[in-house]
Amino acid sequence: MKKSLSIFLGILVFSLVCNTRVMAQESSKQEQSQELKMEKENKAAEKSKEITLKKELKENKRSKAKADKEARATLKAEKEATRSAAKSEKAAKSAAKAQKSAERAQKQADRRTSKANKAAKSAEKARKKVEKEAARAKEEMVKEN
Repeated sequence: MKKSLSIFLGILVFSLVCNTRVMAQESSKQEQSQELKMEKENKAAEKSKEITLKKELKENKRSKAKADKEARATLKAEKEATRSAAKSEKAAKSAAKAQKSAERAQKQADRRTSKANKAAKSAEKARKKVEKEAARAKEEMVKEN
């Protein structure tokens, strides 16, 4: 009986040791499985972060490109406005110059007209005077004859 008890105890101990090993292996497998799961989740989270960062980077690039484009358009518009203002100013100066020139020409024409009218009056007076003198001389000649 002692022998069978010791065999029984030996089998029991052996079975406990085997069960403990099997349980340890299963526990180890579960831990490995859990670790793999965690690694996969971490990789997925990392990939998600990476994708999000790439999207943000793309969006930032687009925003920067759009802002640069708007800045260039604004600068171009400012340059065009400056050019246009300079052209307008130049045209205004040119128009003012032309106006002054036209006024000077008109004054000169008025002076010439005035001189011509005076000369015409003077010539008319001289003609009348000559006619009077001629008439007088004719009368004198008629009287002498």
